[in-house]
Amino acid sequence: MRTNRNKTIDIAKGLAIYLVVLGHLQLQDVNTTIILIAASHMPIFFFISGLFFEKSFQKYTAKEYILNKTKTLLVPYLVWSMVAFIVNAVLSVAQGGDAAAITSEAYSVFILARSVWFLIVLYITCISAYIIRTISCGKKFLFLL
Repeated sequence: MRTNRNKTIDIAKGLAIYLVVLGHLQLQDVNTTIILIAASHMPIFFFISGLFFEKSFQKYTAKEYILNKTKTLLVPYLVWSMVAFIVNAVLSVAQGGDAAAITSEAYSVFILARSVWFLIVLYITCISAYIIRTISCGKKFLFLL
C-alpha cells in the first residue's frame, strides 16, 4: 500500500523528536548548543503543524475540525495530565505530603499544564487560527495579518 507521506516532513519531525529528547536530558553543562536546542525543538513541531493547517481547513467543517483537534490534542492532554497527577499525588502522599501538596500538584499539572503544555497550547492555537481564518473569509492577506 502506497502512502502520500512527505519524507522531508517525516525527517523534520524525527529531528525535532531527537532534539526534544536531547533537550530534556539533564545535562550539567548548559551552553549555547543546549540553549539553541531548547529554543527550537517545540517551534519546529508548531511550524510543521502550521504547514497542514490550510489542508485541514479545507478538509473539515468547523464542527469536524474542532472535534478532530479535541480528539487528537485535548483528549491526550487530559489523559496524560490525569496519569501524571495520579502518579505524582501517590508519590507525594507516600513521602508524607498533605492536602496542600496535592492541591499544588493538581494546579501544576492541570492549570500550568506542566506535563504536556504543548498539547494545550497547540489546541488553543489551532482553534484560534481556525476562527481567525473563518473571520478573514479566506483572504490570505487578512489571515496572515
